[in-house]
Amino acid sequence: MNRFFTVLSKTMPALVLVLMYGCMNVEYVGQSFPALAENEPVKVYSPTSPLASEGYRVIGRVEIQAPDGTTQADVVEELTALARKHGAELVNILEIKRVKIGTVAADPTVSRVGWNRDGRNAGGAYIYSNYFGEVSTLEGRRTNVTELQIKAVLLVPEEKFRQIQSQRQKEQTEAGKEQNSKSQK
Repeated sequence: MNRFFTVLSKTMPALVLVLMYGCMNVEYVGQSFPALAENEPVKVYSPTSPLASEGYRVIGRVEIQAPDGTTQADVVEELTALARKHGAELVNILEIKRVKIGTVAADPTVSRVGWNRDGRNAGGAYIYSNYFGEVSTLEGRRTNVTELQIKAVLLVPEEKFRQIQSQRQKEQTEAGKEQNSKSQK
């Protein structure tokens, strides 16, 4: 049992990093309309093929932070699922950019044993010996860690927007009438 906790305590940080690396952070701010069925298409437009926004109404905006290495298909899948959930028929991607979020040691998976000719040890760090014969490790090459930041908007046709807004106004009017009649009694 004690061995289990020892192994768990050594592997847990790596497991947490693996789980965090594969996650996309998705933030949505906007309205929700009736959800679309899974078989209904959602059109996706990108900065290279922009949408002519005439005839459509923006119902919300989306910001996604995804780890470097996330594919375009993963991002599009996430955006279309979100669009279906909120009833949007179009996704217009406004901006895609890669942002530096930190650095890591280069080549962390070097598996050679022994000394390298360029003065690095098997782990890739540089070795320095001072005048007293003490060996210390110097920081080696670093690699940038980046993430993708995507900004998009969800849209519905103007006619659908008007229909749903008028339905909501009718419901609010009826709810207000009911509340007034209850308060008068």
